[in-house]
Amino acid sequence: MTRASRWGRIQTGVRIGLAALLGLRALAFLLVGRASFERLGYPDAARLGLGGLEVTAAIFLLHPRTFLLGAIGLIGTLSWAAGFHFALRAKNWPLLATVALVALLVAARGREAA
Repeated sequence: MTRASRWGRIQTGVRIGLAALLGLRALAFLLVGRASFERLGYPDAARLGLGGLEVTAAIFLLHPRTFLLGAIGLIGTLSWAAGFHFALRAKNWPLLATVALVALLVAARGREAA
């Protein structure tokens, strides 16, 4: 196995694992996240829209052709969620770390294409 193919398999594994983790977390948010939104006065439709966008972006991250669209959707969604957590005075470093990981995957993919 060449170094390039090994690196490609690692990227694929990280991409699939990240998409699964974020998709499941977004589904959990859709099921039990209502209280946080109500506490700050946000409408429930915003929670449903944000959760739906995150699930959709995670699905797009799985397929190589829609990877970039999914990555952009996740970076935007997770950045907004980090700001929301900041407003709640909750820890937001896991969200920011996930944004950084998605950005690294995009950069690695762009480097391969060049």
